[in-house]
Amino acid sequence: MRDSDVGVFSDMLSDIAALYGKTLSTTQIAMWFRLMAGFTVEQVQGAFDAHARDATTGRFMPLPADLLGRLQTMDGRPTPEEAWSTAIQAMDEAMTVVWTTETAQAWSDVGQALMDAGDKFNASRGFIAKYQEHVTNARKAGLEARWVVSQGHDKDLRHSALESAYKAGRISREMVVQMLPRHNQDAGPIVAAIAGNVAKMIGTDKPLPAVIDKQEASQRLRDLIASVSGKEEPAPIRKPSAENNIRIVNEAIEMGVITDLREIDEWMTKATNREDLSGLQIKMLGAKNGAK
Repeated sequence: MRDSDVGVFSDMLSDIAALYGKTLSTTQIAMWFRLMAGFTVEQVQGAFDAHARDATTGRFMPLPADLLGRLQTMDGRPTPEEAWSTAIQAMDEAMTVVWTTETAQAWSDVGQALMDAGDKFNASRGFIAKYQEHVTNARKAGLEARWVVSQGHDKDLRHSALESAYKAGRISREMVVQMLPRHNQDAGPIVAAIAGNVAKMIGTDKPLPAVIDKQEASQRLRDLIASVSGKEEPAPIRKPSAENNIRIVNEAIEMGVITDLREIDEWMTKATNREDLSGLQIKMLGAKNGAK
């Protein structure tokens, strides 16, 4: 909440207290406001409503700790079991996974390595412990749940995953538009013309697959030209994984290299889009050297 919400919050809290036959002092209301400052007025109101509807708790005025606990379970983050169920989908490189930053981090920390080693039991236990740790830290810091995308190579599965995540309100329309597979007509007339000529060169009338971005288009055309000339295919250009990028950003946050929420959001957006984070890594290296 912002300072400008004090009046609205004060009136709401006083009215709720009156329902339970209580009267709160100005000092008590100020304390409530400080403790609830990491949430919006609407979120606090929703938590009070949920408390009142609960047959067990609704007969008593909640303490701040009661409401904070309820708010934390209503922040949109999946339960540890739900997070694990999502995380193990990342074992299949064809799958596109939409998960929270805490889920991605716990998977990167312990889950993936233990699953690769074939130890599913300890992978599950280790993942859940790490996930709960990351979620607890995020909630203490007042950070909202943030959903990010780890793209798989199957475009149909990617389309389905992104569409479902968008309908659930987990990712924005802009992110969906950016990540959904393009159709041939979206590649642009120049790229389409070049691709058509290359297709004729290799003796096929089969349409070439649509490109995902300029970098992939350039790589694909070089591969096709190399196949015509009989040269060895060049190594594919690989972008950094979203999971590894997210791990880097989280480490930078823990180090205190980035503290401004806007800057954190900018770097996290670059991480999920699998962009180069060398600038951030240079800052982190400088911070490490300065600490020595």
